[in-house]
Amino acid sequence: MDNYQITFLNHSSFIMDINDFSVLVDPWYSGKVFNNSWSLIKDTDDSKIDYSKLKYISISHEHPDHFHIGTLKYIRAQTKNKITILFPKRENPNVLEFCKKIGYDFKYINYFTETKIEDNFEITAFPKHTPNDIDSALVYKVYDKIIVNQNDAYLTDDILEKLKIKFPDIDLWLCQFSLAGYYANRENLSELYEKGTKYHMDSFFKYQNYLCPKMSIPFASFVYFCKHYNNYINKYSVKLNELLKESKHIIQIPYYNERISFTSVDKNDLHLSNWVKNKKAIKIDPAPKFPGEEQILSELNKLYSDGYRVKKPVILQFFDYDKSLVINTSKWRKHNRFLFIDNKACNYPITGKLPGEELMSYLKTPWGGDTLNITGCFDKVDSVAWGHFLAAREKLYKR
Repeated sequence: MDNYQITFLNHSSFIMDINDFSVLVDPWYSGKVFNNSWSLIKDTDDSKIDYSKLKYISISHEHPDHFHIGTLKYIRAQTKNKITILFPKRENPNVLEFCKKIGYDFKYINYFTETKIEDNFEITAFPKHTPNDIDSALVYKVYDKIIVNQNDAYLTDDILEKLKIKFPDIDLWLCQFSLAGYYANRENLSELYEKGTKYHMDSFFKYQNYLCPKMSIPFASFVYFCKHYNNYINKYSVKLNELLKESKHIIQIPYYNERISFTSVDKNDLHLSNWVKNKKAIKIDPAPKFPGEEQILSELNKLYSDGYRVKKPVILQFFDYDKSLVINTSKWRKHNRFLFIDNKACNYPITGKLPGEELMSYLKTPWGGDTLNITGCFDKVDSVAWGHFLAAREKLYKR
């Protein structure tokens, strides 16, 4: 394999150098994502990337820590060479059209079937559950090596079985290992551990024990929650040394701009030490100001005109405001569908609590429901009603 190597860059990004061309995977170099609620532990140093060799960018899905618009624009400016985005098949052409607009060529990757990209380089996509899901695992076949980039695609058992049958002998497996959003309210410490920390460790080992890769890479979790209202999640992140201790398989700890080996774990101790040092430098942003009732009501009325409907009335309280917001889009409700009332005068059951700025993001962003859930900047009171609230926004975005 002298004509091929893989180098870890950051979070869920790596680069594959194959013969005289390279393939960049899920690049996110700098800046914050999910309404500025996630931050890279350290910005990416791309000084060792030879952009004259870059021929393909493989992207697993639309989430901004994988499909990062600022990074894609930056990369496009580094070379005039033809670069093709490789992306799992979608019915909605919005990603394809955007990539072409900023100067990339584009190629869809079909699910379950191998797509030949070059001699000795093929890709197969596997959806989390169905092709309509956003998350996808990508399997790269490079010469005789099988590399499974599962990233944060929590594959259902039937999809996992299909992957195992098609690729029974995996050389390298890369998978998310730590927390990525809301798991429980901030005061529910035991639930945060069970649904957050333990869940991710158990999931990592479940996939690892089933796929039995020759080499495993903990991956797609080298970030921290950087907001005033979500930094509580950082306490429950999975520790890399705990994965090493409990795993039944060989684990290699990656590190910035270091080559990933198919056989050696000699640098694990050094890389573990470096990650610990980096995490000491994280910074938490202060809470932003409440955006104002008029702005929120204006955005809600725009969404209503676009078809925004919630199954049942939603009552939202705020961390940063002393009034509650009533959202009632029932058919019989012709007036006051959206209304602010004093907390003391609110006799309705509360759906949840969040900062005003996060509600604005939910309203203004096409994938606002998904983004809000990933930020973790809220507490649920009525889980069912909260689910309807998130789903109402997501239904307006067609993938």
